[in-house]
Amino acid sequence: MQNGLEAGFGSNGYLQGDEGKQPIYVAPDRGERGIHTVLETMARLVIAYSESFHSYIETLLQKDIKDTDIIVLTNYESPRLTMQLDRLRAVGNNITVRTLEDKHHA
Repeated sequence: MQNGLEAGFGSNGYLQGDEGKQPIYVAPDRGERGIHTVLETMARLVIAYSESFHSYIETLLQKDIKDTDIIVLTNYESPRLTMQLDRLRAVGNNITVRTLEDKHHA
């Protein structure tokens, strides 16, 4: 990020102290400000959902995000999610999915 790469952050979680429990979207940015915003957001992240993952992905689709590398960290996969991610790919995004192990249900 300091070398000019843009990075953002998004989650269907919410920020500590956010009474409205709004999902998180930090648009890609570069430089010190971008790094600070992403790290501060991650530090305040509450690992609980503010909306379903499907709804969150729909929100991303409505933001008209294009030509972006997106890494999806999830312990949930479904045909519906695959279709949504394919729609993000169709507008030029590079989507990488990393499936997380749910140790609480293993």
